[in-house]
Amino acid sequence: YNFTFEKSGYATGVKYNVEVKKNKETDLGDRLFLTVDKGTQVIVNGSIYNQAGFGINGAKIEIERISADGKTRKIGSGYSGEFGEFNFRFPEGAARLRVTASAKGGSASKEVEVGSPAIYRVAITLNLEKQ
Repeated sequence: YNFTFEKSGYATGVKYNVEVKKNKETDLGDRLFLTVDKGTQVIVNGSIYNQAGFGINGAKIEIERISADGKTRKIGSGYSGEFGEFNFRFPEGAARLRVTASAKGGSASKEVEVGSPAIYRVAITLNLEKQ
């Protein structure tokens, strides 16, 4: 028999050629992995730039959910990569998010409305202190 395993938010997993015998338990083993289905997530990809348009490595990134009454709740944080890039993943669902980047004395924010599962892109330019 072939067995198919499904769970919302994950790719389908299949175990092939499983032998099933009457009145016997069959061990399916531990080699079934269900990978996250990116098609069920809200993905926020972005880049942080300086005034000259170059990516900023190591900028602190914070992401907050903004509620209808204007209150915010931090839901993620991290640092930009070598070329200023960052990436956050969340379960699907509509939300208003604020992404804030800070580095070397500069700070800036952008808000993004997210809804259905998709990739949402954000670019933030920081006016950095001259060194």
